[in-house]
Amino acid sequence: YHCDTRWDERKTAAVFAENNSDGRDQAPVGRVTGRSAALVTRAPGLPIRDRCLIVAVFRIKRVRLVGILLLVFAKRDTYGDIPQTTVYTQTCPTGLLNRMGNKGGVAVSLRIHDTKICFVNSHLAAGSNELSRRNQDFREISRIAFSGPGRPTIFDHDVLVWLGDLNYRLESLEGRHLDNSEVRRVCANGECAQLLKFDQLVRMQKAKTAFHDFMEGDISFPPTYKYDPGTDNWDSSEKARVPAWCDRILWMSRSAAVKQLQYRSVREVKISDHKPVVALFSVTVKKIDQTAYRKVHEEAIREGDRRANEALPAVEMDRSEFNFGQVKFLEPKVLSLVIRNTGKYPVYFKFGKHAQEEGEFGVSK
Repeated sequence: YHCDTRWDERKTAAVFAENNSDGRDQAPVGRVTGRSAALVTRAPGLPIRDRCLIVAVFRIKRVRLVGILLLVFAKRDTYGDIPQTTVYTQTCPTGLLNRMGNKGGVAVSLRIHDTKICFVNSHLAAGSNELSRRNQDFREISRIAFSGPGRPTIFDHDVLVWLGDLNYRLESLEGRHLDNSEVRRVCANGECAQLLKFDQLVRMQKAKTAFHDFMEGDISFPPTYKYDPGTDNWDSSEKARVPAWCDRILWMSRSAAVKQLQYRSVREVKISDHKPVVALFSVTVKKIDQTAYRKVHEEAIREGDRRANEALPAVEMDRSEFNFGQVKFLEPKVLSLVIRNTGKYPVYFKFGKHAQEEGEFGVSK
């Protein structure tokens, strides 16, 4: 099984999940040494001497859970835009007792300039009858939290890409298995799109049971599973699995502009019983002008101080002391006090005694 996701060629990173090979027209070959790699891309239709282009990339992060592998690379001109202090990884086993790593997910969190991006590679529960378990695996992996400031989850990012062997199969609308020979006949006739209404993942999204906030490009390629390794033939083993789109790439965006430019399978790769899937995205990342930010921040602080000062009570009184002169027993005497509000907000006042001015007879002065 193979899966990869690559951003726009002018920028950013290549993301490889599992044992990657992305096919005839742009197949990365070569090797990774330390934190760098040389990828050779082949363009179809050109003479062999003109088909090779070496692209220097640097590995941002590698995370592995047994057979679940996620690699993130960046081109030289982008590598410096991804601070290593913002890169975090996490794993989530969902196998036996939630401890075995044969199933589960791995994730990488990073920041490109001021846009936070998360990649998740997962291998969900296998088997035609394990739909509920796949949904449970999704929920378990969704709880991944990174060790960064605030312990962000995978959903606390501007862009989230979830890819891997999701293992969702085809079943009838009544929940029964589809006829294997009929599914293969439909695929042989190039009418695979008719089968998408039976796809478990599509149905789970519509029912808001799993992946319901994610988007996925149009599936215009045949099912990616299961093949006889080394061929394009459907599974001829004793189990004879029904073809299904097990390998998927989905994404969701909270604020960044994301456009999918490509979503396809790579039929030329025959080393596995899966066909790899490839997606190419263009993502607009934000970059804060720190000079302008500091200027606006300081202006905001000054404005906040000004408004706070304006909100302080402001009053004027026509007198601050009362002199009643000589007051005889049972003789009333009245003095008036005028209080004027000179501020912008309502002011409330009351009379109270001052403890230090308590008279010997208990009368407030």
